Amino acid sequence: MTQTIYFDDGTAIKHKGDLDAEQVLVMICRDNVSRDTTLFDSIAVQAGTSVTLIWHEHSLVNPGLKKSLFTSVLNRIKPQKQPNRMGDIPFRCKSLKEFIGRLNPNSQISILSQSGGGRIASLIADELPLHKMVCLGYPFRRENHPVEPERFMHLATLKTPFLILQGTRDSYGTPDTIHKQYALSPSVFVEAIDADHDFIVSDEETQRTIQRVLDFLDIPSGDKNSATSLMASRLLQNNR
Repeated sequence: MTQTIYFDDGTAIKHKGDLDAEQVLVMICRDNVSRDTTLFDSIAVQAGTSVTLIWHEHSLVNPGLKKSLFTSVLNRIKPQKQPNRMGDIPFRCKSLKEFIGRLNPNSQISILSQSGGGRIASLIADELPLHKMVCLGYPFRRENHPVEPERFMHLATLKTPFLILQGTRDSYGTPDTIHKQYALSPSVFVEAIDADHDFIVSDEETQRTIQRVLDFLDIPSGDKNSATSLMASRLLQNNR
């Protein structure tokens, strides 16, 4: 059941579960949240009822973009006047830091992200009361662009446990090149997944990814059949 909590400044957060729960999972999309979020939804469904699920950042984009099952709505700015801020790294970092600060510090707070969302989370993770983080496809580099050290330099000193599931066909960096070209702290773990940067994967790889995410974040698995059914139905809709 989706609930809403209102803060003093007028912010309204939609979430699934109790914000004072022992476990809270904050989910952050890639820079373009209009992309498919089926895998995120499947992970959310299989997480079951033991964890509170919160979507962050959907309010940072122009209205009309695709939204997922669990959506956070920050209404400080009226939607019709809201600019697209997904490319503004400092703004997104500040927004996430404030957002996490609203949660119960006694909860076990983890982050599940994709692409640019993982960059945002990892930049400020050590300033937050986080348990662990996962990123699906970290954007180490942009294809046909010069090296951008600001994308990865902070990963050399990161203290928060950070699992990166990187596609073997990811144009933003493959697992083999990551280990050879980038300095990573002992808290950063890179594992290979048979996927591209969009994380379009087979049914078998989908279930393996879901289970790996939940295991790393110490979240008990819920209904695998529900997650699989959701994945199949969403893929069917996308192919119509």
